Amino acid sequence: MKKYKITPACLPSQIRAKPEFEQNIICIALKKLVTNSHYNICDLDKLIKIFEVQKIDSLYAYFSLMHCVDYKDMGEDVAEELIDKTLAYLGIDVNVIDVESEVISRSETPSPNNTRYAKQEDGYPLTIDQILDKELKPRKIVIPKIGFMGSRYFFKKNKGTL
Repeated sequence: MKKYKITPACLPSQIRAKPEFEQNIICIALKKLVTNSHYNICDLDKLIKIFEVQKIDSLYAYFSLMHCVDYKDMGEDVAEELIDKTLAYLGIDVNVIDVESEVISRSETPSPNNTRYAKQEDGYPLTIDQILDKELKPRKIVIPKIGFMGSRYFFKKNKGTL
């Protein structure tokens, strides 16, 4: 996938005439539309109102078909073309947008803070016990007293947790 660098400079002239605050918000919304894991027609609808674009029903119908479809499920070519056509639909010249040549993945990437991909020093993945030892804080364990009303009272009082 291409990585789009959306800045106020790539916005149409009627949007660049707006205050800087509004331009920055529009850029953030466009970045969200382009970098999200899936295509969101709701974001596009809001941008259409702001850009005051005349809806082209035939093209918009295809956009709406892709609502909530993950970009990775579309295939790289279709996803890139969908993004390019969406930006062009809003009046943004795709050739003005800086596109970095590096390929990015829209899926989750490994990071040291992400325990799903956490690895030991020797490169092997952490075991579940190692992950739990790192993540879980010691908890207070309450042992129920057996007596009047028994365990039903205990679980009701402690909201079903031990």
